[in-house]
Amino acid sequence: MVPDDLKSLKDDMVAYITVLGLHRFSGYVGEEMPSVMWAAPHETSPLAEERPEDGWKEFLELAKASGITFVTVFELSLSQDDLDELREGLDDSTNPDPDDREELINLKRHIGKIGSLQLGFAYQGTMFLYETTTGWYENYQMMQRSIEELTDMILDSIDEETTEED
Repeated sequence: MVPDDLKSLKDDMVAYITVLGLHRFSGYVGEEMPSVMWAAPHETSPLAEERPEDGWKEFLELAKASGITFVTVFELSLSQDDLDELREGLDDSTNPDPDDREELINLKRHIGKIGSLQLGFAYQGTMFLYETTTGWYENYQMMQRSIEELTDMILDSIDEETTEED
């Protein structure tokens, strides 16, 4: 089970990285990089069921065995600014979902908590990644994507109207 705040998990990861003699590089690996995602224990694949919850240790041991000298470590936490942006997006939407307002209120209790962690290492031109995320952070990301998609649709509509008027 994933905890509500991943701070202690991050601390454990950093300590284990040190024990293995690896170095840390604070950096996020984005989708534009060729990557392979580590199968997380909560996924539905048959292999995931066999993985222990501390599969990140196995991931780091694999990095070490591959001759890697450093791993990337990145954390995402929730800030008041994040919630303010969501609130603004909801306020700007023409037909906000009442459940979104309630979820926004629920997210307030997670301000300052780490909601997502990513470990990574490069090997032969490919990034190998381990990610773990809390349920509340996944909800936050879904809301964020929904608002971005709505904003994009509105901007596209405005662009089309402007083009038609010309």
